[in-house]
Amino acid sequence: MRMREKQKELVRSALIQAGMKLYETQGFAKTTVDQITTTSGVAKGTFYNYFDTKEDLLVAGMAIMQAQDTSLASARVLQPDTLTEKLDRFIDWSASWIQAHPELAFIWSLERLRRGLEDHSPNSFDGQLRAIVVSGQQNGELRQDRPAEQLFLEMTALFVFAIACWVHHERQYELAAAIKDSIRTYLTGAIPSKSGGDLE
Repeated sequence: MRMREKQKELVRSALIQAGMKLYETQGFAKTTVDQITTTSGVAKGTFYNYFDTKEDLLVAGMAIMQAQDTSLASARVLQPDTLTEKLDRFIDWSASWIQAHPELAFIWSLERLRRGLEDHSPNSFDGQLRAIVVSGQQNGELRQDRPAEQLFLEMTALFVFAIACWVHHERQYELAAAIKDSIRTYLTGAIPSKSGGDLE
């Protein structure tokens, strides 16, 4: 990496570190670009050479946080079990991660949907959920007449909606249980059938 590129990466990293720390300690809404640049020791105008908005910095920072988080791998989400068991482990992990960063996770989720962002790395939220959907289709646990990518996107939207409701209700109920209920209703259908429709 050439010196100029290395310097630019150091500045970008300093902005992200400062911004994410401020977001976590005082909240996203209360954090200003001035505070971010002051904390990082960077001129205010320089911020806009790297990010157009505070949301842009948040998206970049959350990607780094997830890349550094090893708890998803240790949750063994994709070990060979039923679709329900994989989804339950994945939802439990997701809920614990969201509860550790509630405001940032909520804003990040909305920004991802708004921008149509996806993370294709295998150990990311997207990578793990996509793999669960694909394996579910391959094992005959999920219908195959619709593309796996569409099922993945719809489940992702259910996660975001569940997070939004949880935040709106001031986190007064268990997030993991709410997500599981939402996903199960989606997978089995909301209309009762004579055959049941249990995932098990």
